[in-house]
Amino acid sequence: MKSLLLKDICIIGKRGVLIPLLALFFAVFAAMQANFLYFAMTTMMLMMLCLSTMAYDQNDGFDAYILALPIHKQAVVLEKYVLGLLALMVSLLIVLICTLVVGRQKADIPSYLLMQSAIGFIFMAINYPLIFRFGFEKSRVWYILISMALATSTGIAVNLGLYYTIHTAITIMLPFSALALVIISYLVSLHIIKNKEIFEN
Repeated sequence: MKSLLLKDICIIGKRGVLIPLLALFFAVFAAMQANFLYFAMTTMMLMMLCLSTMAYDQNDGFDAYILALPIHKQAVVLEKYVLGLLALMVSLLIVLICTLVVGRQKADIPSYLLMQSAIGFIFMAINYPLIFRFGFEKSRVWYILISMALATSTGIAVNLGLYYTIHTAITIMLPFSALALVIISYLVSLHIIKNKEIFEN
């Protein structure tokens, strides 16, 4: 799995700095304006980089090639989820640093990070099984719609003031519930891959 992870990190590195810079841009704006919509965008921008590695794998025929290698399919699926979790952790770190440096509401940092984690977990839990099942190209519309739905619902919640009225216990439980969805998502993705003779492009 380490080799697969290094391969994907190299792929992300070759994508350039545009998307990471956009993520940093959203993080700075989020910290300055205390707008949770920008926090969510920071996370989704970085996690889209992880989705792009799946697109490269399918376009280059790596999904079929890997079947000839002594690598268990479980490792292939697990690596993608680990990569997504790493991207989420990086987004949390960027937001934390930006909020500490330029943020106006530092007391709300724990709540921001918890809600941001929940957004990242939900994004991963929904998109990954779709891509493993239908391929990146066929799932492109879905992950764009899911991203828009998450961003829109977050923006509406902020504009209506719902985020600030959510009970603390719910704020804490939400990311753990979303993490449970990621575990279920992983099991679904693993089931999908195990029942495929080859990975579809």
